[in-house]
Amino acid sequence: MLSIFLAFLTSLAFSLPNELLDPAEIGKRMPEHSLLEELTAFLSVLGRRAYPQVMLLFVLFWLLYRTLLSRIRSKQFSLAAFFTSLYFTFCLLFGSFGHLYKDLSVLYQTVPQCVITGVKISGWIPFFYVMVRSGFVVLDEYNPKPANGRFRTIVFEKHSFFVPLLIILICWLPYVIAFYPGFVPSDGLKQLNNYFGSGNFTDNHPAFSSMMMGWAMRLGRALGSDNLGLFLFTGPQLLTNAAVMAACFPLFKKMQSPVLLRKLTLFNFALIPIWPNYAFSLLKDSYYMAMILLFVIQLIYIILDADGFFSRAGNLIVMTVALCLMMLVRHEGQYVGSIIFLTLFTLTGPRRQWKKLLPVLLVPLCVISVFNHVVRPALHIDDSPAREALTMPFRQTSAVVVSMEDSLTEEESAVLHEVFVYEQIPEMFEGSFDNADYLKGLFDPWAPRDAVMRYMKLWARLGIKHPLVYLNTFLCSNTKYYDPFLPPYRDIYGWFGIEQADYVNKGLFDIHYSPHFAVIRSALINLTEGLPGLPFTSLFYSLGFNAWLMIFCLSSLLRRKIKGVIIPLLPGLFTFVMLQNSAINGFFRYMLPLLITLPVAAAWVFYSAKNR
Repeated sequence: MLSIFLAFLTSLAFSLPNELLDPAEIGKRMPEHSLLEELTAFLSVLGRRAYPQVMLLFVLFWLLYRTLLSRIRSKQFSLAAFFTSLYFTFCLLFGSFGHLYKDLSVLYQTVPQCVITGVKISGWIPFFYVMVRSGFVVLDEYNPKPANGRFRTIVFEKHSFFVPLLIILICWLPYVIAFYPGFVPSDGLKQLNNYFGSGNFTDNHPAFSSMMMGWAMRLGRALGSDNLGLFLFTGPQLLTNAAVMAACFPLFKKMQSPVLLRKLTLFNFALIPIWPNYAFSLLKDSYYMAMILLFVIQLIYIILDADGFFSRAGNLIVMTVALCLMMLVRHEGQYVGSIIFLTLFTLTGPRRQWKKLLPVLLVPLCVISVFNHVVRPALHIDDSPAREALTMPFRQTSAVVVSMEDSLTEEESAVLHEVFVYEQIPEMFEGSFDNADYLKGLFDPWAPRDAVMRYMKLWARLGIKHPLVYLNTFLCSNTKYYDPFLPPYRDIYGWFGIEQADYVNKGLFDIHYSPHFAVIRSALINLTEGLPGLPFTSLFYSLGFNAWLMIFCLSSLLRRKIKGVIIPLLPGLFTFVMLQNSAINGFFRYMLPLLITLPVAAAWVFYSAKNR
């Protein structure tokens, strides 16, 4: 009976549309506007909604519950599974309603809507609990087995680095041939412009990555070709990404990871087009995603055997270089590297090696300090504008301006006038839930420090006065990171071409593709645009789904209460937390550090289930 009841609730929760209630239609059935009328007015609307589909869902969920409940019935109640199910439930609720309405008050505006919200919560919590608890059982019962079969033995056991590397490079070769010398998106071309003096050279896009691009282009020009100059940047970048991805497989071998996980990882890196596209692009993100994956791999090796890791000078050199690059090519790399590296000192093994461990962090910190305080000033490269880190406060204060401007005092309004183009806030706020770049552009990037501080104090005061407005704005601005059924921006799956917009492409560089491979380029573009819509491959593109997988990994590790066990997940989790302040909701390439480290995080979860 329990499986039937839960199946009924869950099928209702998934089948009730978010836009179920039509106020006009329901209003006709409420001549007296009584509570009893309100509670019954939506039944006729509900009765016409997807009746056959609901019955099919009920049967499927009943069979699923019968199978899974029998598996976990003898297990103890899991708080980790319960809190994870709460997280998934409210992510799905806030994500779906927030994306549709940009206002979560619709969840409780009317009594019928409260009933529907309650049904969704009541149906989703047990469903996600059973699914998560069943996942924990799979991990607890996991019995590692070596790869068997000739092909799998060669790929995953005997030659676990070179064969995966060869497979990845062969699968990426069509992109290199068809799109030589590389993809040129807007941000990358802006950085190249800055280096050559046709733009405002600031550290908004990290100056070091701009300089790397510029050095490669200068060398290519000296050798007679802008195409070669671009390839001197994108080619080594592609090889670096491929090599770091291949480095996952020796680690999988050492941890005896499931063969299915190894297959999925190789399929992902070799055949999902986002990886060759970003690896072959003129972008600051591409070296960063490689370095952060290498950093996670090295963290796991240190946790597994700190004495063995630090006994090899090559490991220390590689980790130092990786940290230097990670900190130089993306601003957040400084925080990711420093904070997570320091967590190693909470573990006994790494702490014993502190004399070797500490210099690995101090050298990159000295390098970034010298670059920021000596090299950039000497080259007259300005700091990045303050507004880049203040996107969410901009959204939240703008929400107060739009929804309750009358509550602002003259002093508060004066502070906003000081740093914003105040009159344009209502117009730009409307679309800022998905893209706050234009709203962010209303803020004076060179506002004096004392004006910015006054603004931040005002932001804090308004948050105390209007907490629900702030919370609503925060949640509705991040829906694509919460709801696995919402797609990210498809034009950010990859950049197929050379930026042609006049405000960026000023004709300074002669970068072009060979006309002989136009058909192959078209086919690769069709492949890239088609895979996100297919049932299985779409999962690799869903930001919400991949975020949920990372949260599940976190939950499965936290329940073990072992010191330091979550350290390998921290870079991906740090990325996810930082994205809550991003200017664009669901900007795909911002999620790359989490996506690229997720397979290693999953392997670590399986290893920890049996060995820690």
